[in-house]
Amino acid sequence: MKLKLTLTKLNIFIASAVLLFVVGLGVEGVMTKPHQLEIEDLLAEKSRVHAEIERQQNIEADSREVAGLLGVESLTELDTGVEIDAITYISDLLSDAKLVRLGLTTSDQKDVGTLRATSYTLRAKGTFRQMQDFVQRVENGERLASIDAFRVMPSLDAETLESRFNLSIYDVKEEQ
Repeated sequence: MKLKLTLTKLNIFIASAVLLFVVGLGVEGVMTKPHQLEIEDLLAEKSRVHAEIERQQNIEADSREVAGLLGVESLTELDTGVEIDAITYISDLLSDAKLVRLGLTTSDQKDVGTLRATSYTLRAKGTFRQMQDFVQRVENGERLASIDAFRVMPSLDAETLESRFNLSIYDVKEEQ
């Protein structure tokens, strides 16, 4: 039995081969497309992780630099201690400056970004130098604080001055 290859049969054979080739490419594309999308997602995640690692390395370098400036090996060595409440803190500042407290009231509380500012009205009695010392202690103290307004007037005994300070003490807001 002899098979004769005619032009028509050759065209059908070539068309069938081309059709099978196109169908094969289509099937391969359908099967590999999800994997290609997964690879793209993984490459994007890899870039994000590398950026996060670089950010963390920068933070660690900055922390080491700050620790060096503070004279410690690591910031974890710093003794944060238990933070005292604002009223005790103000009382300690008054005592250190040797001022006599005449009155202390809380007047307002407001949020400032990630901080909560609590306002206090303080009345105190002492010499000008003691008041100056108190202001410096507030400015250079361990807590973030500001003197928003103050008034100084002579007291009745004429040897000392009486003052009124509007103070704000800032604390980190509690997470809700």
